This record gives sequence, structure tokens and C-alpha cells, in this order.
Amino acid sequence: MKRVFVNGYGSIGNRIAKFINDDPDIDVTGIGKHSSNEKVQDIIDDGFFVYVPEDKIDSFKNYNISGSIESALDDCDLVIDASPGGHGFINKKNIYE
Repeated sequence: MKRVFVNGYGSIGNRIAKFINDDPDIDVTGIGKHSSNEKVQDIIDDGFFVYVPEDKIDSFKNYNISGSIESALDDCDLVIDASPGGHGFINKKNIYE
């Protein structure tokens, strides 16, 4: 089974996560969220674990998050970055490498 982490849950990320979650050979290990807003609860309600940047954990204290994005990367085989335009490359340099 492949373990996949999806970073971002906007119009693209939520579709990707829901689509691959239906594949019995894929385990969506979690969703990365960078901004604390109502979408966090939507992700949890959709049955996914939410991970946030380590330096922003305090701003998510009103939600049941599962940990930091940095820690989630150790538990996945693949990251699909669905963050808004241009942020994927920044995330690659600052988080994934």
C-alpha cells in the first residue's frame, strides 16, 4: 500500500484527496493545511487527519490537528503538493528537502 500525503485542500487538493482515498492501494496519511480557517473542520469532517506547519501549531488550537507537516512526511511515500500557485516550489525547498 502506498502512503500519500496531500499538502493543500483547496479546489484541487480536496478533489485529489477524495479521489485517491477511494483507491484500496492508497492510504491518505493526512492533509497539510497552512491557514487556520473553516476548511480545517471540513477536512476533519471528511475523515482526514490534518497536519500544519510546526511554527503555526498554536494558531490551530481550536481544531483537532494530528501534528506537524514536517512529522507527517516521515510516514508517507509520496507528497502531492496542491498548494496555491507558486507555493509548491517554495514548499519543496522549505519543507520537503
